[in-house]
Amino acid sequence: MSWSDIFIPSSNQTSDEGEANLARQRQQYQDRLNARIDAGTIDPDVAARDQAYVDGVALDNQDAAASAGFKEGLSDGLANIKSALANALSIIPWQGWVIGIAALFLYLGGFSLLKRLFKK
Repeated sequence: MSWSDIFIPSSNQTSDEGEANLARQRQQYQDRLNARIDAGTIDPDVAARDQAYVDGVALDNQDAAASAGFKEGLSDGLANIKSALANALSIIPWQGWVIGIAALFLYLGGFSLLKRLFKK
């Protein structure tokens, strides 16, 4: 069972079921193609082209698709957070930042530090 199977509804087929169905359908097609080749009812060029097509059929990897979707969503989410933070920070003018930093400095004990520096 693929880990991405937990995201699909129970009425849909899992990745293992999909692989089994594809293998069954390939075998049925191969049997029919071989029967036509043996009977001589198909041109060898057409048979080779059909065989190449059947050999190239594959299912998409569900885990890779789920992983790519997760990475894309994470990237979009981080970009949204960065954009919102940049917008919030740009609303406050630089004078407000200076006053805020000075107030924080004094609140965290900077006033006593300044007293000691100017006593000397």
